[in-house]
Amino acid sequence: MRSGSTLRLAGFAFLATTLGFGQAARDPWLILANGEKGSINAHTTRNDLVRMYGAANVVDQDVDIGKGEMQLATFLFPKDPERVIEILWKDPGTKTAPESADIFGGKSCWELLQFAGGSS
Repeated sequence: MRSGSTLRLAGFAFLATTLGFGQAARDPWLILANGEKGSINAHTTRNDLVRMYGAANVVDQDVDIGKGEMQLATFLFPKDPERVIEILWKDPGTKTAPESADIFGGKSCWELLQFAGGSS
């Protein structure tokens, strides 16, 4: 009887672990420095941002990029100082493939992970 209980417990633990991994959501506040993974990555589009964060939280606005030049940027949560992030696009016309993502302020819920030995 004891071995049957142990087997059931092990089976339950395996099932719970498997279900947990299968339903794990991507961290919505994670950006990896290499651009390959994270909620905002090298393949993110403006439409992806609207799907992840809601249309009301995604705002396009012209920004000064230096020497009097303006470029259309996308801001997430522009009115929330702890969640605001500015995204410049490699192709501003289609708003695909982020060129840069700038986090403002001293306190932010965004997490930027950099890896030792990698470029950032």
